[in-house]
Amino acid sequence: MELLPAKSQHGALLLKDLKLTVQKVSPWRIWAIHSLRVLLFAGIVLTIHLEARSRRDAPTEEFTKQLLLETFDELPNGIEVGAKDSETGLVPIRYAGSEIGYLLTTSPESDHIIGFSGPTNVAILLDPDLEVQQLEVVWSRDTREHLKEVLDSSNYWNQFLGASWEELSHKQKVDAVSGATLTSLAIGESIINRLGGEVPSLKFPDPVTLSDVQVLFDEASSIQQARRFDNAWDVFDEQKQLLGTVLSTSPSADNVVGYQGPTETLIAIDTDGKVKRTYTRNSYDNQPYVSYLDEDWAWPELFQGLTLEEVSLYDLAEQGIEGVSGATFTSMAAARGVIQSAQKNLNPLPETRAQPKSPKAWKPSRADLGTLTVIIAGIIIAMTHLRGIAWLRILYQMILIGYVGFLNGDLLSQAMFVGWAQNGVPWRSAFRFAVLAGIAFVFPVMTKRNIYCSHLCAHGAVQQLVRKRVRYQFHPRKNLKRFLSLVPVGLLAWVIIVSMLGLTFSLVDIEAFDAYLFRIAGWSAISIAVGGIIVSLFVPMAYCRFGCPTGATLEYLRRTRRSDRLSPADGIAVGLLLLAQLLYWAPEDFFLWA
Repeated sequence: MELLPAKSQHGALLLKDLKLTVQKVSPWRIWAIHSLRVLLFAGIVLTIHLEARSRRDAPTEEFTKQLLLETFDELPNGIEVGAKDSETGLVPIRYAGSEIGYLLTTSPESDHIIGFSGPTNVAILLDPDLEVQQLEVVWSRDTREHLKEVLDSSNYWNQFLGASWEELSHKQKVDAVSGATLTSLAIGESIINRLGGEVPSLKFPDPVTLSDVQVLFDEASSIQQARRFDNAWDVFDEQKQLLGTVLSTSPSADNVVGYQGPTETLIAIDTDGKVKRTYTRNSYDNQPYVSYLDEDWAWPELFQGLTLEEVSLYDLAEQGIEGVSGATFTSMAAARGVIQSAQKNLNPLPETRAQPKSPKAWKPSRADLGTLTVIIAGIIIAMTHLRGIAWLRILYQMILIGYVGFLNGDLLSQAMFVGWAQNGVPWRSAFRFAVLAGIAFVFPVMTKRNIYCSHLCAHGAVQQLVRKRVRYQFHPRKNLKRFLSLVPVGLLAWVIIVSMLGLTFSLVDIEAFDAYLFRIAGWSAISIAVGGIIVSLFVPMAYCRFGCPTGATLEYLRRTRRSDRLSPADGIAVGLLLLAQLLYWAPEDFFLWA
């Protein structure tokens, strides 16, 4: 028998010992340690959710004596609080045996009036003559920055002080706060609504003019208020013949919010009672995206030929309506506003006539099915030998970039994840995103493959296509590579700070993915996307490796052969969780700078 040299025998023994050492690692240990990583991530998500819920779940019960004293510092300590009047909601305040005033809150009666992102509960202190003496915000579900602008504006609050109940109930105009228009108008509407007045449209106060109507009726010569509808005008030609009616969706649909706020749409109705077309008159959403609605050849005629009753029963999902490309949120909100306006302006339907349809079972849209098809194809390619076929891989990448990326804009991002953590996952409206996210998070843990970054991300596919397309390639040294790898960590820390403090900073501006919706993308996202692709020509997959916080999160959750031991990444994850906890438990006035 041939003997191995001494060195070879020694090496064989070392390999044998190494093999035995590897075999001794328990699968339970791997799963236990990796489960801790998943729990760290879940802890950060839960903390963000609890912080968002704490801002929403403010108390709405009747005021106690202690709360009164805390809210209105000018009240004497010896006050007594009476029982709340069931009809008016007034809470009498007594001192030394006599009534010195009354307390009223806008919640819950005005909770349906939404500002930028939620309602605000205002406590109204009235004197014995029912004149407003003081106003204080008790809680608000609106954004902190918008609310702060309103709270700091003494001129805004002065327009209510000293006014009587009757005067405020008939108030027709509220002077809004610049920079917090929706929030300040909503607070004003809440006060007016709570005092029993018929709330006018404070968000779109300008009356409809003849020039507005002529966009819908070319022969219009005069208009007259139509009392049978809420905010509508009959339209006449030069011979005083009725041409039809123009119905405004405001104020009926003022609380239907698009990307940044409500949209006022004018609905043209002919003499047969059928919709002729619509026209977008005003919107709190941005230009040029609002203009896309009227420029689209089909959108203004979406409800053409339908009666108001038919419009009120219109099911956008059932009809496969997905909005105007580049202005999806604005257009879908405008369409819902038209439907809601039709519902509010209809007379009660007789029992013999058609009744509203019961809610239909949800079904995925065409875009959902298209993206799901690409996702399934990507999984099959990633998990089989097909990934080694160059022409097939490139063809798939082109489809991924063109359809999933530029056409649908289906890319996961920190902005989306934070929104879901704060408000829950919109399973129906974002079904394909939910599936994509599920795959992105489950596969790294269960299969050891970060399949989203390698086969389902359009921006990752672009970087793969440009990889090594130029001769010169730069490979960062070890120390530089370590430094660059901290960039996603810093971005993740910023994500936590923004979400926990409720800052108005838009998280889409720290990643490249919004650039694929280039018609509405900001310059920050476009610059990051283009710059990352250029750098990736010289540094392979540069953005994925050194600039993407979403990719870094998924890579941290990926189970590997070294998952049985702790790593510096675990320390970073613990630090991020501690940062979130610090921001959650810190007193509200600790971060006044925010």
